[in-house]
Parts: sequence; structure tokens; C-alpha cells
Amino acid sequence: MKYTIKSGMEIELRPLRHSDSESLAVYFQQLSEKTRSRFAPHPFDEATAQFICEHLSLPQIIIIAAYPPGTIVGYTILQEGWMPGDKERYYQYGVPVNGSGIWSMAPSVADSWQGKGIGPAMFQYALKYLQWFEAEKLVLWGGVQSDNIPAVKFYQHLGFEPKGSFYYNGKENMDMILSLKYNHYL
Repeated sequence: MKYTIKSGMEIELRPLRHSDSESLAVYFQQLSEKTRSRFAPHPFDEATAQFICEHLSLPQIIIIAAYPPGTIVGYTILQEGWMPGDKERYYQYGVPVNGSGIWSMAPSVADSWQGKGIGPAMFQYALKYLQWFEAEKLVLWGGVQSDNIPAVKFYQHLGFEPKGSFYYNGKENMDMILSLKYNHYL
């Protein structure tokens, strides 16, 4: 799917493919340490990129944003269900954690593309998959670091609600959840 971002540039949004291993490894290697420290579902190396591309399967969907073709500039993991640790925290916040309809999301955008509309584009694209799977709630996988003000504001703009906070590796993180039944983007 083609999508026009803020600058008027056209990017491609699509699911990750088995053939994207090399491009994904380059994407991982080019992320700054600061960006890597804000996204922690997995290591950022060639072996991980190869493993991810070789093991693509539902209920996990990985979306990429590409510009120019062959160059990955954004990456979002959508995973059905709760991630380890998240479910326990949300239960402590009083959020119902049993049943289906919960999906977890972990997005990242290349440093030089942050603030240019890649995140909103990937989110819109992700919503199409979430609707197809009849997702009811979307959780930020591992939360968002509280000092990452642009990301916190971005998620709040999308309708995510803070539910609580926790510390991980000495940093405060905010757990946020989005109700998809009433989201203005649907």
C-alpha cells in the first residue's frame, strides 16, 4: 500500500517478507543507541533479522515502511495476546486481562525519519489488520518510556490511555492501552 507522509513523499507500507532479512538487518544496525534503548522486544543484529524473516507466522504481524523500495524506515510488531510482564501489570491496574481481543504493539522508526509521519502511517495500516482480527484492545508492548515526551504525546493523540507506570532498566515506563471499539481512527 502506498501512503503519502507529511512531506509529500510516498512510502510503501506492507507486511515484512522472508526476503527482507538483509534490509531489516541494515535497519537494525542504523538505529541509534537512544532509539534502540526505547524499543526492546529483541536484539538489533543480523541474526535476529534473519530469524524474524525466517519465522514469519500468525498470530504475529510485522509491518514495515519502506522508502525508497528496499530500504526499511519503520518497523512495527503486532502480536496477538499479552506479552510477558504486561498482563500482570495491567491486572494490578484493574484492567480485565482474560478473554480474547488483546493485541500488543511495538513500533520503531529510523532516527532520520522520526517526526515525518511514518508512525501515523504505520498505525493506520496496522489498524486494518487489527480490524480484520477483530481486536478490541491494543497495548503498547512494554509501555513507553515516560521521558520520551514526543512518543507519549503521539500515543495520547491516537487515543491510548495511561494505566500505570513501572521501572525497567532504571527508567520509568508508562503502560498505555487503546480501546479499538471507540477509536476515532477506525
